[in-house]
Amino acid sequence: LHLVNSGAFALRHSVDTVSQAVVLVGAHELRTLVAALMLDARPDAMDSLWLILARALTCETLAQDSAAYTVGMLSALSEQLGIPASVIVEKVGVSPAVADAVRFESGELGNLLHAVRAHERADTLMVIAAGLQPEEVSAVYMQ
Repeated sequence: LHLVNSGAFALRHSVDTVSQAVVLVGAHELRTLVAALMLDARPDAMDSLWLILARALTCETLAQDSAAYTVGMLSALSEQLGIPASVIVEKVGVSPAVADAVRFESGELGNLLHAVRAHERADTLMVIAAGLQPEEVSAVYMQ
């Protein structure tokens, strides 16, 4: 996302979805980026990766919106890397709606993120307060 939202691509609008970014970057360049990142991986990187993917996929599935995947992914990345969400969203250059969902859990996508994070903490009351059913969030998360 950072690469496609940088000046190198000179796009008119921010790219908010990983799928759009992958198409724009291309398969060869993406493999090169992933290989470079793997060289610098931490020993617990796989555990972090599973949490990031679980949150991102849960958000996307519940919202039926690929921008929700980005919200979940950036939120989990922020937590796993210990980098403030504001720094991450500024770095990748997503739209204000996606940035606010990640930073403040605001808007529809932010509310969904709030529910998924509450599920991860086993806080069913907060999942309900966010307007979702704990059983549904749990089933999608486990899937």
